[in-house]
Amino acid sequence: MGVLLGDIVTAPRFGLMYIEFADYLFSLWSFTGLVLSQLGIASSVIMCLYRGRRGSKTRG
Repeated sequence: MGVLLGDIVTAPRFGLMYIEFADYLFSLWSFTGLVLSQLGIASSVIMCLYRGRRGSKTRG
């Protein structure tokens, strides 16, 4: 996820401002899909970890 958003930092190499490059990247459906899928994966992992901790406290 950080690598995908870190691409925006490379904007000056292409002679663009950060906001222009971010606008360009997020206009690409494949880039937006990758970012959204990474957010979904990260939130799923966090939910599983949270449920695992809650479940281990009630057992035993």
